[in-house]
Amino acid sequence: MSAPAQAHHTCLYLQVQPLLRYTALSHVRACMQGHARNLPRTWLECFLSNTQSGKMFRSRTVVQTGLALLNTQDSTTITPSPQQVSDLQILGCVLDFTNAAYCVWDDIMDNSTTRRGLPCWYRRDNLIELLNETWLRVELGQNADLMAALRLDSLEEFTENRYRWIVEHKTSYYSLYLPLALPYIYLGLATEEILEALYEIAMLMGLIFQARDDFLDVYGSAESTGKIGTDISENKCTWLAVEAVKKCDEQQRGVLERCYGSQDEEDIRRVKEVFNELQLQTVFDEWNARMLGELAETVERVCAEKLIPKAIFEEPPIQIPGGSSKGLTSNPRVMKYLTKCNSF
Repeated sequence: MSAPAQAHHTCLYLQVQPLLRYTALSHVRACMQGHARNLPRTWLECFLSNTQSGKMFRSRTVVQTGLALLNTQDSTTITPSPQQVSDLQILGCVLDFTNAAYCVWDDIMDNSTTRRGLPCWYRRDNLIELLNETWLRVELGQNADLMAALRLDSLEEFTENRYRWIVEHKTSYYSLYLPLALPYIYLGLATEEILEALYEIAMLMGLIFQARDDFLDVYGSAESTGKIGTDISENKCTWLAVEAVKKCDEQQRGVLERCYGSQDEEDIRRVKEVFNELQLQTVFDEWNARMLGELAETVERVCAEKLIPKAIFEEPPIQIPGGSSKGLTSNPRVMKYLTKCNSF
């Protein structure tokens, strides 16, 4: 294929790209399945501003390379079919969209202020502040977790307050509060009262989620959880460990001090024996039922007071794995909120 012909097809790509962009937007609307009649204006701005500018070097290269390859098969000139040209254009467009997403991520990671002569998309209403706060909290939570794993923390420091602090920073803020707060800030609907309400619910959900994870690490089967429990051998500050330290007698405490955090299978077995002696499965069932009730009441109250749609706490309805403890599923009224906890 001659250079003018390749240039012609490349030029056609530049004309087709807006149509492909429109097709992508139509697909997103269809995927929303009527949840919103119109895409949020800010979402459209983000998509369009990051896909309509730039040199489009990558996408043009896809088209030009494909046409050149067709031109060199068996040293004969091959006229590309309309389908081949269309496919190459779509592949180039997909690469453009992927690069646009990468540019947004790169700007956030580099703390950039401008992109192509314009302010970076992420630098708008409190988004960067929330993301920075999240990364800081996650690092603090991970650091506290690591200190315990390196045995820099003694059992004396396995307290309920410390456990809740670790859960708040390592799990709740990032996995629950951030996904709830981001859309409110992004759509310009956030107020201090709403964010405080979301935070209250997220902290409760995160605590239940993490305690469930801790429980299943010891009492769940590898078949149902998909992993082999390592919290005891890694000296983790878990819900079970905190309860054990709080309820144990002198002899049981001696076992925990000698064996908790050990890699030896016999030591791990002895720790589990202490857990069983303290009837922590029953203790967890009772605690879990209380917390689920508190969660349900909090969601009902907060949503009524702040006009927050309850649906954001009720979906998706995912099957709860490892339901080895009756208290996990004993209250139908709160199951819908528990499934939300379980989906993170």
